[in-house]
Amino acid sequence: MNYHHRSNRLFLHFFLAILVVLAGCSSNKPRTSPQNPYLPPPEPSATMHNPGTYDPTLPLPPGELGTPINPGGTVTQTEPLHPGTPRIALVVGGAGVASYATVGLLKRFHEEGIRFDMIVATGWPALFAIGFGFMKSVHDLEWFAMRLQDKDFESISSLSPGTDPGLYEKVSPLIRDTFRQRDLSETRLPIYLMTGNTEHGEVGAYDRGSWKVPLLETMSIPGLYRSFGDEPDPYRQTEAISVDEATRRHADVIVAVSMYADYIDFVLFGGAGKEGVDSQKAYGRAVQNSVNEQLRTATFSGRVAIGSKTPTSLGSKRAALLAGYREGTRLAREVRKLLHR
Repeated sequence: MNYHHRSNRLFLHFFLAILVVLAGCSSNKPRTSPQNPYLPPPEPSATMHNPGTYDPTLPLPPGELGTPINPGGTVTQTEPLHPGTPRIALVVGGAGVASYATVGLLKRFHEEGIRFDMIVATGWPALFAIGFGFMKSVHDLEWFAMRLQDKDFESISSLSPGTDPGLYEKVSPLIRDTFRQRDLSETRLPIYLMTGNTEHGEVGAYDRGSWKVPLLETMSIPGLYRSFGDEPDPYRQTEAISVDEATRRHADVIVAVSMYADYIDFVLFGGAGKEGVDSQKAYGRAVQNSVNEQLRTATFSGRVAIGSKTPTSLGSKRAALLAGYREGTRLAREVRKLLHR
């Protein structure tokens, strides 16, 4: 009896030992669980770039930075940033605080997942276009835009005819410290700065070289921080907003938004001062005609006005940003309809 009892106990101990060993082996296997649909996908590597899905937080490879400007020459087509999809261009132009709508537009299009292959900017929106090209995200751009003060615009928008536009000191410390890049070609998508709305210099487009020169030229709009010339030639301002440049750059879909309405009213109806009224009105009408002509040729067009009687008053910058956000909502809906046909 004792023999069988000991045998049973030994067998029980041996069986328990096997169970313990098996349990230990199973615990070493990797545990799997169904993916939680409420968890966000893993963040992409900072060095990864998928040309089929444009992530605005990632820099673009050097080969996607556009082509050199060749005045009077043939424009060569660049490779699309999103192969297999239409080349989409955002074209913006404006003067004064309404130009903050550029930030709202970019923010809304980003939220809608619509990515641009290029931005063509004239006037004050050029500052925000460069910021979007240099900064990591549209949220950084909004943070930068809200920090800008009147003195920052005054220093960069008061260039007078005959003044050397390369003066480094004309750019405020805030802008210089924020835009560390030296060359316009360092933007993460092609940015074309148009200088066709100033009284001096030739109409042209810049996508490389020092960003300070074209920025100073395109933002120096008469009637804001500097006076009109004695007899400015209004017909030299042929491209206050340049849909033509986006067409030359082989854009398939062009979204053009003007932010000149408040400025034009300011100039036409005496807000810019009493001196040289005729010249001011001639200039204002030239800008208005240019805007109307260019918007007619865009795939989609929009206008932003906030009713500001003083375009240099930055107290309305939040209202302008929100106005751009609303216009971006409308335009993004139209673009989606076109892309999903």
